Amino acid sequence: MRALKPLRLLRNRYRILSKVGQGGFGTVYQAEDTLLGLVVALKVAQADENAILHLRREARHLTCLKHAGIPAYHDLFEERGRWCLAMEWVDGAHIRVGQSLSVRQVLWIGLQICPILHYLHIRCHQPVIHRDIKPDNLRLSRAYQLYLVDFGISCFPGMNEAAEGSPGYAAPEQWMQGGQITQKADIYALGGTLREFLTEQTPDEQASAKQKPLLARDAGASGYRELADLLENMTAEMPDDRPNICEVWQDLEVLYQRLREEAYVLP
Repeated sequence: MRALKPLRLLRNRYRILSKVGQGGFGTVYQAEDTLLGLVVALKVAQADENAILHLRREARHLTCLKHAGIPAYHDLFEERGRWCLAMEWVDGAHIRVGQSLSVRQVLWIGLQICPILHYLHIRCHQPVIHRDIKPDNLRLSRAYQLYLVDFGISCFPGMNEAAEGSPGYAAPEQWMQGGQITQKADIYALGGTLREFLTEQTPDEQASAKQKPLLARDAGASGYRELADLLENMTAEMPDDRPNICEVWQDLEVLYQRLREEAYVLP
């Protein structure tokens, strides 16, 4: 399916402004909602049944999710064979850095993600597992609000009906079709993502290293060892060996507050 050109009008309402991303199931555009005068993100599914299924699943979940860190649902429609999902536009950028971050920076990012996962895993009427947490799906707005995006393979706890996920980030149980999947799958992916920010190594690079992967230029900093141990627990092979989101949130908060207090202590 050809890319949509700028100024193309869909449904007599959404004017294409620019192409901003390409994923495995579709293309994301920045568009103008001419009816409401808003800029929106418009995800257009590829022309195959699997991509359309994922787009509909994402729309179904977004309609039920109301959180400051999750893009708001606007519309789902089909026009001339194209299935499109309109949602809140996040004016910012994906969290991708060219170097490892400090312990405090990684803790800060983790503490922005924890409330989102707490909402998805515990506060929702029906818990939702994102299943695809990774740096490319974290977007930081200009107002420093972190968003978790792309709910295309999200699911409810229970039987894992399809083996899906991003290699390296996805928990081992996500590749076991027919097995059980729980909220602990997101804990695994969050641990791998935070570890990448801390070490500048992707999960695949960490796995290929014949050593403990948590080695970085900040390795001697205060709090590094405690954070490294927590991330190791979060990425345990077996789900029951991983902490839950409440435990992760508490551990990150305690460590972050300790580092803040240390920063104010005079030498």
